[in-house]
Amino acid sequence: MGQFADKNVGIAKPVTLSLTGINVNAANYSFSQPGNLTANIIQRALTLSGTPFAVSRPYDATVIAQISGATINNIVSGDTVNLGGTFANPNVGTAKPVTLALTGMDKGNYSISLPTGLTANIIARNLVVTADNASMMFGGPIPPLTYTLGGAGLAGTDTKNSVFTGLLAVNTTGVNPGFTAPITKGTLTLTAGAGGNYIISSFVSGTMSVQ
Repeated sequence: MGQFADKNVGIAKPVTLSLTGINVNAANYSFSQPGNLTANIIQRALTLSGTPFAVSRPYDATVIAQISGATINNIVSGDTVNLGGTFANPNVGTAKPVTLALTGMDKGNYSISLPTGLTANIIARNLVVTADNASMMFGGPIPPLTYTLGGAGLAGTDTKNSVFTGLLAVNTTGVNPGFTAPITKGTLTLTAGAGGNYIISSFVSGTMSVQ
């Protein structure tokens, strides 16, 4: 019997011979490996059932595209091989091209012919901006105005500084101690870069308490 060191595809892979059988006993038999035996393991061909299509999704800062509608066949039991898709970039867009490919830890041991021309949409990620309540002394300086993000929140390595520009605003003119003023959206808006992957679905004003 011959054995490779591993199951993976390769050219001129070393093969080790050994005795097998129910009557094999090391004390009764001797065996010498005859030279350097090698052989090839070639990729196993897979087939595709159904018609794959890429699923549109909200922006998530990755290039991963979910694929549905098709199944790959002829995978060896126990191997991990799947059908996946990728966008060229993670940004929002309509009818973005999606490239199909095999994924999974054993993908290199298989080959398959995959269709081209798939597209899907990446839609803007929903954000809810809520101004944080604050307080100040009458006649004193206005403290920094901050906000909290809700909705789907920021994705990946995106930050408030990369996604937003501008500042919240509050007008405390004529507001006496014990009264409040609304904290408004002011000039806060999405940037032309990373902010283009988001949409502010709503803004919730805060309250400035004057003491």
